[in-house]
Amino acid sequence: MKLASVAIALCAFTLASFESVQTEKKLRPIAGSNVSLVFPPDFVQMEKQATLTHSETGSAITVLELKFSIEDLSKGMTRESLAKRGMVLVSNTERQVNGRLAYDILVTQHAQGVEFHKHILIFGDDKNSVMLTGVVLDQFVEKTLPVVHEAMLSATWIPPGKQELWDGLDFRVSSTNSMKITQRSGPIVELARDQATDQPDSHQPLIHVGKSSYLRPMDDLESISRFKASTNGILKELTELSSRSTSLGGARAHEFVADAIHRNWEAPCRLYQVIIPGENCFYFLQGVAAREGWNESLKEFREVVATFKLVPEAD
Repeated sequence: MKLASVAIALCAFTLASFESVQTEKKLRPIAGSNVSLVFPPDFVQMEKQATLTHSETGSAITVLELKFSIEDLSKGMTRESLAKRGMVLVSNTERQVNGRLAYDILVTQHAQGVEFHKHILIFGDDKNSVMLTGVVLDQFVEKTLPVVHEAMLSATWIPPGKQELWDGLDFRVSSTNSMKITQRSGPIVELARDQATDQPDSHQPLIHVGKSSYLRPMDDLESISRFKASTNGILKELTELSSRSTSLGGARAHEFVADAIHRNWEAPCRLYQVIIPGENCFYFLQGVAAREGWNESLKEFREVVATFKLVPEAD
């Protein structure tokens, strides 16, 4: 399992009120996951997403369940690893959450002139792990960040059995002749070339397909597309090559291509991205490949994009 395929966005505070949170307030399940927690005031569950949002502040708590050990996940939370993803580590504290060893991490991050404060809480076992990410804009930190953090510390988790690939997802993509579905991490599905390996330094093309909450108007897909590309944690030094409106299955879409430096490879790469607007969300397909052999990779990415479709209800 590649640590690079984990989309990271992340969290710190105190544990003093943890036990009272669980006993005095009601735990509620996060749809599409095996996690329950006490919802912060005025936070609501996004439809068909393992995400809670606060409309007035834009704050959010996202749950990812990952199919690798907590030991492996924690290795990606060092100061150096986070810095490669554009994040500055503020603190990393070991705690007990849900009776398990947990790492409680606080970082800051800048993207397109906006400063975010992110709490990341990770825990799990020797096979599976959970990552809760609380995101708060800088201007709301003093009031909102402690509330978000307290809710995250109330989390409980039942380790999963076999998760069906499309459980809780309202989109689908299919494997193609060259790109095969390899894994799912929370709401994100990964496809890779048949010959791709699990080694972190493998430069084989990968494409991730998923869904992000977005509570603002969806009129300017180009700006949304640039923002999504700029927040890709494994890329840096993006240089836009093309940006154009397009359609997918009759729906409005936007295609974006950029050169970048891959933080894990420490080598030049290229990003291919398609954004499709939804209701309070957008769907994304992000393909990353080496610049050498790009035309073949682009063809493979577009074949995957052509299979994308929305389904009326998550199965």
